[in-house]
Amino acid sequence: MMYVNTRMAVLAGIAFGVFFTLSCATSDKVQTPASSNAVSESYNEQLLYLNQRIRSNPMNEELRVQKAELLFEYAHSIPDPEDRKRVYQDLRVTADDSRSLQNAKLKIDEIVKRAWNSEQNSSIRLLQEDRSETYDIHFYKIIAHLNNAITIIPDSLVTYSLKSTTLYRRGHLNESISTLVEANRIARGTKPEIREKLAFLYLESGYASDAISIYEELTNQYQDRETYIHGLINALILNKQHDDAVLILRNLSEQYPARTRYRESLATELFYIFSSQANILYDNPQARNASEDDINEALNILEEARLLFTSLDSQIPSNEENIYRMGTFYMKASHIIHQLSELDIGNELADELTNKSNEYMQKSLSYWERLAEMSSDNMEYMYILHSIYLELGMNEEADSIERTFNF
Repeated sequence: MMYVNTRMAVLAGIAFGVFFTLSCATSDKVQTPASSNAVSESYNEQLLYLNQRIRSNPMNEELRVQKAELLFEYAHSIPDPEDRKRVYQDLRVTADDSRSLQNAKLKIDEIVKRAWNSEQNSSIRLLQEDRSETYDIHFYKIIAHLNNAITIIPDSLVTYSLKSTTLYRRGHLNESISTLVEANRIARGTKPEIREKLAFLYLESGYASDAISIYEELTNQYQDRETYIHGLINALILNKQHDDAVLILRNLSEQYPARTRYRESLATELFYIFSSQANILYDNPQARNASEDDINEALNILEEARLLFTSLDSQIPSNEENIYRMGTFYMKASHIIHQLSELDIGNELADELTNKSNEYMQKSLSYWERLAEMSSDNMEYMYILHSIYLELGMNEEADSIERTFNF
């Protein structure tokens, strides 16, 4: 069942990339008169009287409008928003029961909008005023106001989204997820922005498989939305589906050759796969006698990563970050290749791997020397450079660093 359409820009936000960044509308002043037993009894007596008259004359539209207005006033006489829910439930039922009465429907819909605006804007005002010393008190009031807004207009997706965001900020991930699941059910899966937020929350909560399912649906339905494909790649990587991530990144790199971030991500993933395969061969006693094919398969992956990193090195600015990345790549690759050379693979292949390890370390050296020149007071660079000199048998250079920095 669809309810009154709401178009207010009323979301308040938190910052996380593209997800959960929302805007706030100016809130209306909400009247909250003091409540007392006498006031409550008075409203209940009036409602009892109206209900009796409506039962006697169910087609009387003015009586239904009077009841809706009275319920709205009654709710606002209750200072604690958590205590208003039953009144708003009655307002919702009154609105639903008046669907067939056209004049009453229009007027009651306006009352429902006013009630929804009041609760929604009250939550936004508290979010805007939220401070650390009042955070706990505000949080529960904010959620109460949002629950009231949902009671009033149960298919208000903007309210569900704001409630999910508020719960997320508080660290209630499962409740935040449940809220968006319900919003997605109401929207019948037609709102991609809700599904994207839900996928993000699944990923944040460790449910990577659920996130992957949503991102795959989104990328199939909206192939021009890059954020969805990026979300899918991140989810695959976090779920350790690196081969699947590589397939997508390879396609993106070919489709958009000028976008270096795709090639950089692809190279990083390929190096991770190479490192993982090498570790399996080295750490598993049953694989200590790895075949030449096993070694070559791993080296082919490394070579693809190297070519990508090399192409990036020639295209992007030669700043400290990029030089560090290249030096680290060659150094780590050298160490892994050296480990592979220690496997039971025969002298000839072991010698080839030893030479390749030295070759990679030599390439690494040039980058670390450049880094040391750029930041001569960076001790991390000096320690690494010192260790590389020792590995390459450049003892005089290593001694010079030791004397200079009192290693």
